[in-house]
Amino acid sequence: MIMSILAIGIMAGIAYSWGSRGGFSSMLNCFCVLLAGAIGYGLWEHVATWLIGAAGPRGMSAFLADVAWGAGLAIPFGLSLAILRGIVDGLIRKNLKFSPAGDWIVGCGFGAVSGLVISGVSVQTLSGMRLGTEALGYAAITSDNSGNIQRGSGLILPTDRITAWIYSGLSRGTFASPTPMAQWNPDPTVLAASTRASFSDGKGRNSIKTSDFEVVGRYLLDPAKMTAVPPPPRPANLPQGAPAPAPVDFSDLRADLFDPGPQTAKMYDGAPVDKTAKLHGIILKFRAGAKERASGQFIISNGQLYLIAEDDSGRTEVFFPSAAICKAEAGKVGIARFRYDSKDTHLASLGGDSESNWAFEFFLPPEFEPKAVVVKGTRVRLDDDDKFKPVEFENRQKRDALIAAGQLTVGNAGGKIDESRAMRITADGNAPPAGVNVNNQIGVTLQDGTLGSGMTVTNNRIAAGELTIDPKDTQGRGLDQSLRVDKFAHPEQVGLMRIDVGSSQGENSLLGAAVREAEADASTPATPFVVDSNGVKYDAVGYIYQDSTKFNIKYAIGEPIRSTNDIPRLSRSKPDQRMQLVFAPTVGVEIVGWGVGNKLVAKYIPGVVVNAQR
Repeated sequence: MIMSILAIGIMAGIAYSWGSRGGFSSMLNCFCVLLAGAIGYGLWEHVATWLIGAAGPRGMSAFLADVAWGAGLAIPFGLSLAILRGIVDGLIRKNLKFSPAGDWIVGCGFGAVSGLVISGVSVQTLSGMRLGTEALGYAAITSDNSGNIQRGSGLILPTDRITAWIYSGLSRGTFASPTPMAQWNPDPTVLAASTRASFSDGKGRNSIKTSDFEVVGRYLLDPAKMTAVPPPPRPANLPQGAPAPAPVDFSDLRADLFDPGPQTAKMYDGAPVDKTAKLHGIILKFRAGAKERASGQFIISNGQLYLIAEDDSGRTEVFFPSAAICKAEAGKVGIARFRYDSKDTHLASLGGDSESNWAFEFFLPPEFEPKAVVVKGTRVRLDDDDKFKPVEFENRQKRDALIAAGQLTVGNAGGKIDESRAMRITADGNAPPAGVNVNNQIGVTLQDGTLGSGMTVTNNRIAAGELTIDPKDTQGRGLDQSLRVDKFAHPEQVGLMRIDVGSSQGENSLLGAAVREAEADASTPATPFVVDSNGVKYDAVGYIYQDSTKFNIKYAIGEPIRSTNDIPRLSRSKPDQRMQLVFAPTVGVEIVGWGVGNKLVAKYIPGVVVNAQR
C-alpha cells in the first residue's frame, strides 16, 4: 500500500506542478523525461554491473551491491534528465502562452506523462534495492503454495509496469537498437523484484558479480523426440489373475525417478505446464564470491533466477525454474533433484566447498528457445557460445541415471589439478603432517575489546574481519577467561585447518616452484586451496601473518581469498616472516593436499580427516 500511495503521489504531484507552469514548458520537460528514461533503461544493466563489481566485501562499499539494481537505473536517468533540462533551458529561453484553461489542461497532460515515467522509474529503483521481499508493501512477483513464481497483484496505479511497457515498445521502434530492451529485458519489473526474492524475507544477497558464476552446460528433454521406454516385466511372484502394476509414464517430465508423482508446475502467467512442454536444464558453477557473507553458503530461491526465451515470432518471455539439482549431503559428491514445490523454497549449498555446481530446470512451451539466463539480476547470454548448445537426452531415465551417478552437474567446464610439482608429505600414526593444524584455534591469545572496529568478535571468537597489531600484544598472559579471544567462529558443517606456508617449509610454501608457476599462469586465478579425496576444493578463508614488527590476521568464512596477491608477500630474505593459511573444509572429508590455482603444492599421505570442532 505504501508503494501504491508513493507512486500515485509522485505522478499527481508532478502533473499538478507542471500544469501550473504552462503547456509549452510542460511539453519540453516531458520530452526530456522520455529521452532520459530511454537513456536510463539503456544503461541500467551496465551501471548496475559496474556498481556490483566496485562493491567491497564489507563496510560501506558493500552497500553498493545492495542498491546496485536500483541505483543502476536511477543514476543514468537522473543525470541525463538534469543534463537535458540544462540544455533545453539554455537553448529555449522564451515561453509560449495560451489561454489559462488551455495552458492548465495541456500542462497537466504532459505533466502526467512525465509523472508516470518518473513514478515508474522511482518504483523500479526502490524495487531493485535490498528492501525485503515486499518493497514498501509491493511484490511484483510472488510464489503460490505449489512454489510456482507468478506475477504479483501490482500497484493500484501500476506506473512501473506501464513505464516498462512504454520503453519496451520504444526499444523496437523509435529507440530501436541491435539489442532492444524488449528482447533482453522483456519485463523490467521482474528484473527488479527477482533480485529481492532471497531467503529470510529478502535479507539475503540480491546481486552477484559476473565473475562469481558461469554457465558450464545445458541439456534438453523434448517430449516430441523422446524414445519409448518398454513397460516393466510382470513380477514372477504376482498371484495368477492379479493385475500387473501400472506402467510408469516416463514421458511426463513433471516427475522423476526420485518422486514419480507429477509436480504441479505452472508458467509465469499461471498457465499449467502440459506434457508438450520441453524441459531445459542450465548448469551453473557458482564460485566462492557468490556465497552469503554470514553463513558462507550459496543460497538461492527459484524467484532469483529465470530464463529469457524467444518464440518463433521473436517475442520474448521470462520463465522461472521448477527444480534444482545440487549436492545432497555435505562432504559427498552425490547430488539429488529438489523440486521448488512449496511457497518460498530456498536451497543452499552444503559444507565449505569453494565452488558449487547446480542445474536448474525450466519448462518452456515447444515454440520457445532460451536466449539468456538471469541470476540475481546478472544476465548471461546462451546463444553466442558453442558450449551452450544443449545435450539432448533421449528419455527421462538417461537424465535420472546421471543424477543418481552424481554426474549431471559436471557440465563442460573445469580442469584437473596439476600434481607434477607436488611434494609427497607423509605423517606418522594418526597425527597430521607437520605444519598442519586441524582445529579452530588462532594459535595466539588476543584481548577482547582491544581489537578495533575492523574485527567482529562473537562469544570470544573471531567471526570476521582484519586486524594488525604489535606482536607483543598477542601473548594474552594473565587475561581473564571472559576477555580471551583464541578461537575462530565457524558454521557447524565445516571444520578449520591452519597450514604453515612460510619460508621455513621450503617447496611446501608460498615461495615454492609450484606456487610460482600458478601465479604465472594467467588462465587460472592464483587462489590458495585444499582439496579432498573426492576432488572438491576449498579456498582459503583467512591467513595469520607475523614478523618482527607486526601481527596481521584476516578471516571471513563468506569472503574467501581470491588470489595470493591478497595476502602479505613473503621473501626468503626475511627469515622472521611466518604465514599460516586458514581453510574451512566440510566436516568429515579427507584433505589430501593443498595448492594454488590449478597446481598442487603438497600431497598428504595419508589424507587428513577434518573433525567436528567446538
